[in-house]
Amino acid sequence: MIVFWSSTCSHCENELPQLLTKYKDLQAKNIQIIGLSLDVDKNAYTTKIAAFPWINDSELRGWNSSFAEIYNIHATPTYFILDANNKIISKPNHVGDVLEYFKLK
Repeated sequence: MIVFWSSTCSHCENELPQLLTKYKDLQAKNIQIIGLSLDVDKNAYTTKIAAFPWINDSELRGWNSSFAEIYNIHATPTYFILDANNKIISKPNHVGDVLEYFKLK
């Protein structure tokens, strides 16, 4: 799963902790999370990812990030669920939809 987020995103503040509480359950199902941040402030990004055990990356270019361009991201958080071949198979709207998809509610 890929989640696009930002440390300045209020919805991310509400939704990402819900992923964190289910992280061990996701790992048990062999589901990996990759967080791609649309931050520009390195300190804010670094502080925030300290709480997230999954893979995180950021170009620190905000909405000018190649991530946002390649995946056509216009809001955070945005979720993509990929299959084993990295093909996008679902685009849940909210973290609740993500947890429902993986039957973790």
